[in-house]
Amino acid sequence: MYSKCCSIEYAQQAFNELSDKNAQSWNTMLSAYSQKGLFEKTFQLLDVMPDPNGVSFNSIISSLTHHGFSRKAMGFFKRMQTQCGNGFLIDEFTVVSVVNTCAGLGALNLLRELHGFATVIGVRFNLVVCNALIDAYGKCGKPECVLTFLSYVDHKCGGLDCSGFAQNGEGDKALCTFKEMLEEGIVPRASTYVGVLSSCADIPLIEKVNALVDMYSKCGDMISAMRLFERLDGKDRVTWNSIINGFAQNGNGVMSLFMFEKMIEIDTTPNHVTFLGVLSACSHCGLLSEGFQYLHSMERKYDIVPQLDHYAILIDLLGRKNMLGEAADLIKRAPWGRDNIGMWGALLGACSLHGNLKLARRVAEDLFELEPDNAARYIMLSNIYAAAGR
Repeated sequence: MYSKCCSIEYAQQAFNELSDKNAQSWNTMLSAYSQKGLFEKTFQLLDVMPDPNGVSFNSIISSLTHHGFSRKAMGFFKRMQTQCGNGFLIDEFTVVSVVNTCAGLGALNLLRELHGFATVIGVRFNLVVCNALIDAYGKCGKPECVLTFLSYVDHKCGGLDCSGFAQNGEGDKALCTFKEMLEEGIVPRASTYVGVLSSCADIPLIEKVNALVDMYSKCGDMISAMRLFERLDGKDRVTWNSIINGFAQNGNGVMSLFMFEKMIEIDTTPNHVTFLGVLSACSHCGLLSEGFQYLHSMERKYDIVPQLDHYAILIDLLGRKNMLGEAADLIKRAPWGRDNIGMWGALLGACSLHGNLKLARRVAEDLFELEPDNAARYIMLSNIYAAAGR
């Protein structure tokens, strides 16, 4: 009672008057001194304590870390391991204390060792432990390490705590970790969203939403991406590009082109990234004439010079439609297209698919000149001949 009321002198007096001091009374005094930062007294008391236990060590390690003595806390932890040997078994309280110490020191290797050791001996990974580990990995610059137990955190512990990222001004890492969660198929809870958004407070709102829309799109969750998109006022070109490309990449060309028309209606100027999405949408829908119209409008209407990526999308579409001669002509018209190995290789693959032996031989000759040492091209041409019975 005295120790909780910050009356350490009275607590010490009461402790001295005890005829039969048990572990709890010793630990109470250790905690009282260490929490006040009186570490000289703490270690004097520890030296005369009959049988220090895990509670004793945890209290001191935690207090040293709390008062900014991370190196001393780590040194004390190592000393306890040496002194106690195999008898020194850590629990979840030890893990939290030492993990926080590792975070303060940026000691990634020690953090990984402790994490592994705790896993091996069966320490219970409750919410406090998991969040301490997440915070520490973030502060050590390795948020990706969190993915080894994120599913446990989110499903068992109730949510991902990203406050450690905010403390270090690393909102981008919080978004990176959240993205990896989605890619791993982990379904976030409400508390996870709150943690991510609060840890990204240093990032402007528009950038947050753009990043989240992009994440959802790449994970195939266009419903969530569209919800975020619709709720955002002041959408910029990046926002529109994210949603247009998102629908295109997920095979919904109709919605992608619809969003592009909406973008133009509100006078948002497209760029080359926008047209990658638009042309991909045309490719998914098999809209060849519309694709060429958009390609021509890039330079005529928007003063955007089409790049190889734009031509490649239409060349792929022509190849799938068995318009191989037109595809070859488009390669020759594309900037640097005659020297583009990827485009000629794609066309050779289309010739193989459709059994166009004559064009395959011409394309292969061009490829042999561009990369004479690539045996795969010779093999592909041989296979095309074999399939044609030649």
